[in-house]
Amino acid sequence: MLQTIQNAIIELAKSKQNLAVNIHLTGKCDMQCIGCYARFGEDVKSKPFSITQSDWVQVIDNIYKYTSGLNVKINFVGGEPLLYPYLPHLLEHTKNRGFTTSIVTNGSLLKRRFTELNGLVDWVGISIDSFQENTLRKLGRVTKNKTLNYHEIVPLIHDLNSKLKVNTVISQHNWQEEMTHELMSMKIDRWKVFQFLPVVGENDSAVSALSINEDQFLYFYQQHASLKPVIENNDEMRGSYLMISPEGRVFDNAKGYYSYGASLLEGNNKFDIGGDGFSTIKFLKRGGSYDWKTNAQIGAMK
Repeated sequence: MLQTIQNAIIELAKSKQNLAVNIHLTGKCDMQCIGCYARFGEDVKSKPFSITQSDWVQVIDNIYKYTSGLNVKINFVGGEPLLYPYLPHLLEHTKNRGFTTSIVTNGSLLKRRFTELNGLVDWVGISIDSFQENTLRKLGRVTKNKTLNYHEIVPLIHDLNSKLKVNTVISQHNWQEEMTHELMSMKIDRWKVFQFLPVVGENDSAVSALSINEDQFLYFYQQHASLKPVIENNDEMRGSYLMISPEGRVFDNAKGYYSYGASLLEGNNKFDIGGDGFSTIKFLKRGGSYDWKTNAQIGAMK
């Protein structure tokens, strides 16, 4: 069942569930991943950021107002969130509101911004789709024509005293790759494995080259089942995320494209969404509600 966010919040609070909110600070990124579904039409070189630092503070304050009674994690994503110059200030404000803080990054700027982030980030998610240079280049996971050495970046996350989450998108280029040994050495707290997700208007040109079927996706999972990844296929990803766009608007992907709803900059009393809404059932089914401190899964909503 798809529902308005306000009703979803009430249901989650009654069942003592947690809620994650993904704030897309920007679509800018220093990589050109061919399957990216979060560019939002932004150009890393020319366009300014969509809204101001004070606007984002207002968005965070409105989330605080609308989610009273819930244990909320704010996940700052992109694009590449470390390109946003005022991210440390937003993280500090988010923590002051009592939220758990999280970022998802490609890792390229982590060393440069390490000192600014220290003590502010509870969870750091890093995108690792492969450990093979040829595959990374095919996927567009390069910056300044170089691929990243994830074994050099991951220790920085541990030095931040942040919990480490790895996100891996499975596509035609990596569904047969063996990653167990590399990942076991990284002391990961949570590994999320996604089936490549087509989003109309965002990554159309990559769909034929990257899409995989359910059997290929399950093959990758079975090869890595010992690591207990949290897996999400296309159906589980649609309509199960609460997302804020770089313009501060709530949006969803329930129908396979982005549908935009209310702005959290407006002085209304609604925390609502366009399109079909947000499904608490799908959110819980994909493992979206877990203890932010221990990583333990919270029981199903009654």
